[in-house]
Amino acid sequence: MRKSLAIAAGFAALTAGCAVDTKRATNITPSSATLNATVRCDAGSRASAWWELRKPGSAWQAASARATVECPAADQLLRLSHDVKGLRAGVRYEYRVAADPAAPGGRILDSSPVAFTTDLFSPGLVASADHG
Repeated sequence: MRKSLAIAAGFAALTAGCAVDTKRATNITPSSATLNATVRCDAGSRASAWWELRKPGSAWQAASARATVECPAADQLLRLSHDVKGLRAGVRYEYRVAADPAAPGGRILDSSPVAFTTDLFSPGLVASADHG
């Protein structure tokens, strides 16, 4: 069994045999978004993983608790998503997945960051003034 997979551009190694691809954010509103990624890894590979978020140029901040990610089968995509709330309208954010491999002495690894900008307005919200 291969101990590692070929890693395409835009993929970052999570642990031996694993790679993550940070996908575009979805369900973007003025104050929230859904962060998305896919993981491909060898069967039984595992790591502690969490989401990180920042405004460009700022320090990375944890956007979720750590969770154990375990791949059930080789060459099977594991889809990850996380809803973040409390964002500011019209602001650009970057996010990534961080992972701490289960192997002793492993170092924390990060996926490539992806950026999104929160909406300025809620759909259907109309401002009006009475100039009567």
